[in-house]
Amino acid sequence: MDQLIALFKIAIPKRRVATSTTKVSTVNIREVFNAQDLLLKEQIDVLMQPFKFTQSDFYNAYRNARLIVDYAGRSKAPAEVTTAG
Repeated sequence: MDQLIALFKIAIPKRRVATSTTKVSTVNIREVFNAQDLLLKEQIDVLMQPFKFTQSDFYNAYRNARLIVDYAGRSKAPAEVTTAG
C-alpha cells in the first residue's frame, strides 16, 4: 500500500507538467496558424491577383481552395429565438 501511495505522489506533478505542456502547444499552434493566415492574405493572395483576369479558371480554383468547408471551430452559442405568443 505504501508503494502505491508513493507512486501516486510521484504521478501528481507529472499530470501538471503534461497539462502545462498541452497549453503551451495550443498557444504555439494558434501563433503558427495566425502567421500562415497572414502570409496567405498579405502575400500569396496579392500574388494571385494578376491571374484574376488572365487565368480566371485558375484564380477561381485558388479562391475555392482557400474556403474552409465545414469549419468546426469554437463559436458562441446562437442567440435564443423568442416568439411573441
